[in-house]
Amino acid sequence: MFMNQKSILIVVITALLFVCFVNSSNTDFKFRIVEFPSDTEAYSYGGYPYHDAYLKTSEPYLWVEWWVNDKLIDIDWGDGVKKEAYFWPNDTTPGTIKGKKHKIEAFVAFTDVEDVDWDWLPWNWEYMWDVLRFMDSDSYTVRMFEPKVISGTKNPVGVPENKLGKGIYGYVQLTRHYHKGRNIVVDGNLYAHNRTKVAVHAASWYRHTRFAIDDGRTLWTIEDTYPSGQLLSGKTYSNSGSSMISFPVETEGGNIGKDQRIKLNAHLHLQVGGQVWHEEDNAWTHTFTYKDNESYEEGD
Repeated sequence: MFMNQKSILIVVITALLFVCFVNSSNTDFKFRIVEFPSDTEAYSYGGYPYHDAYLKTSEPYLWVEWWVNDKLIDIDWGDGVKKEAYFWPNDTTPGTIKGKKHKIEAFVAFTDVEDVDWDWLPWNWEYMWDVLRFMDSDSYTVRMFEPKVISGTKNPVGVPENKLGKGIYGYVQLTRHYHKGRNIVVDGNLYAHNRTKVAVHAASWYRHTRFAIDDGRTLWTIEDTYPSGQLLSGKTYSNSGSSMISFPVETEGGNIGKDQRIKLNAHLHLQVGGQVWHEEDNAWTHTFTYKDNESYEEGD
């Protein structure tokens, strides 16, 4: 009877894992994962993550199960030769501007049985049970970030129509607004391309503002201004980074406390030719809690 490959694994996975790990104590590490990623960071754009996982094994594998946040997502079937497997988690690992953690785990099945029927293996769970001998596993955490972007083309103020050309293309990108070490950090970049026929003035700055939780009043503001000047026709203007406006978390160890809430606005401002590119109405305001700590794990 034909069955879906993933359905087979979901039905029998608990029993298979039990048998595998009992047997794995007798392998002397012959059948094992020899290369696997460590904890890392990556980005997603428009909800699509630009992150992939991989592993290498000491011997050809029967199959590799890829799990995300304790859910089986994909299976890579062996062929008697393959000792490498790759996994693209797609929409199972969305990011946020503050960084969302996802656990990626691999279970790798091995056998010492000769003459495995590799074509039949994925379709019959009884045969899988018969040839399965050992299993190894490993996992890591990826922290996914989803940037916020404002972009577009605008015409500079006061420039004659015959000098406008294709206008000025600009964007501001808030790459991250997150807890790192002892600080809440703003990371971002700004860019402008003068596609007019005249020189225009360009300037930019980053601003970090803290608001009161109860009534929203401004408590303090830190600003970091970048060099300004004339932007010639055909030239570009850019800068990135904002370490000077990090907010120090003034608690022991630099972590946000369980009873603490910190409301911060990250403002990236690009002004070229009298036009501006920036978030409006404090749209990039985020409230941080202990769950946003760099060290936070689900269940803490």
